[in-house]
Amino acid sequence: MVKFLKNQFQLEYSRYNYIFKDMDEYEENDYRIINEGIKNNQNGTLQDIEKALIFLMHRLKKYYGKDVVLFIDEYDTPFIEAKTGNFYQEIKGSLATLLRSSLKNSGDLKYAMLTGIQRVAKENILSDLNNLVVCDVTDQRYASYFGFTNNETQELLEYYGLELNDEVKKMYDGYHIGNQDIYNPWSLLNYADTQKLISSWVNTSANSMIKNALKQADYTFKNQYDKLIKESKLDTYVSMQTSFFEEANNSTL
Repeated sequence: MVKFLKNQFQLEYSRYNYIFKDMDEYEENDYRIINEGIKNNQNGTLQDIEKALIFLMHRLKKYYGKDVVLFIDEYDTPFIEAKTGNFYQEIKGSLATLLRSSLKNSGDLKYAMLTGIQRVAKENILSDLNNLVVCDVTDQRYASYFGFTNNETQELLEYYGLELNDEVKKMYDGYHIGNQDIYNPWSLLNYADTQKLISSWVNTSANSMIKNALKQADYTFKNQYDKLIKESKLDTYVSMQTSFFEEANNSTL
């Protein structure tokens, strides 16, 4: 994981190498330390690149004269992988600092958007980030952006000479976000390409987190799970105050 993250920073620093010119002595020192940390991708630590993102944002602001817009897709993937891989304690501090310093302490940030499957506003790892707006699958404000809406799906299929019929709806209309039914884009694009109603999404993600969570579940959870499978519906309590990788219990599973 350390090697992968440092390689990603190396790509970004190389892509923006023209912004690291005409730096003062303090910036030169920070850049040297960060650059050495990025290049040292075999040492198993992120402590030497904890300032890599905030420094990159600082230089971008100086070069372009505009506040930075930061997008982090699947922010929680490293935390989840660390949890399921049993190295969470070793890496969470540096990961949290990397994010927190950029989101909380940067004077060069205009706004940021994070996506993930675990909530961020209440996380212990980012506990001092208290000005975030969390939009989950029950929120209506951005519901239409989680996938293709009914109208978008119909327009897409008609373009390829296909019909949005009951069979297609049964196969691909598996999400209800906010107040809208949402179709999976990957599945629909594959259907448009192959014109075969097959499951396209089933093998595209890792399920280690779910498997580990089920192993940790107690007797009550497993009884409820059996009821859900048999009856297709279950009323239960879901905790929105914590996350799986912070506190695994029935309400967070």
